[in-house]
Amino acid sequence: EAGPILKEHVRHVLVDEYQDVSRVQADIVLALGRAADSMAVVGDDDQAIYGWRGASAANLKHFLDAMPGALLVKLEENYRSTATILEAANGIIARNELRLGKLLRPTGEPGRPVHVLRGRDDLEEARRVLWDMLDEIGHGTRLDQIAVLYRTNAMSRPFEDALRQNKLPYRVVGGMRFYDRKEVKDVLATVRCALNPKSDVDTLRWLA
Repeated sequence: EAGPILKEHVRHVLVDEYQDVSRVQADIVLALGRAADSMAVVGDDDQAIYGWRGASAANLKHFLDAMPGALLVKLEENYRSTATILEAANGIIARNELRLGKLLRPTGEPGRPVHVLRGRDDLEEARRVLWDMLDEIGHGTRLDQIAVLYRTNAMSRPFEDALRQNKLPYRVVGGMRFYDRKEVKDVLATVRCALNPKSDVDTLRWLA
């Protein structure tokens, strides 16, 4: 329970991405919240993907149980995705356990059908995405109308390699190209120095 000093200094508590907190962190948040004048947590139990570090989708339900006066507000209207994509998403998340439940509703048009690709590894995945891109281009789609979305920057390399090998120009948004990263340039400079000790440019990279 929160002591008098905490009650004196904490007035409002707001926590975002609450589905990503661990149980210990959730208990700390609850202790702070009980000392505060107001409290709110924001989260999506269907986006709880950090179970390996202690997070749990059940945190949101636990919060409602621990704070009986809390008001649950579901943001179910979706203006970003087509109705077809939301229908597929609803079908997937309905199988999740420990969820409060929601039904995403579209505001836009149905859109094109969802096409699912399954590869043995990241390299095959990138190749199959590239084939789909080439098919789109063959049907008149411009390159600037095509986007490849991935969750982390670490996943960009297979897609970049596939595009480079097929001489397709691309731009990485919100990050840096794999081969433009300092650590990658350092490794490549080392390899070139080993193959050609007279490579002044690569040698000078280490002396800079």
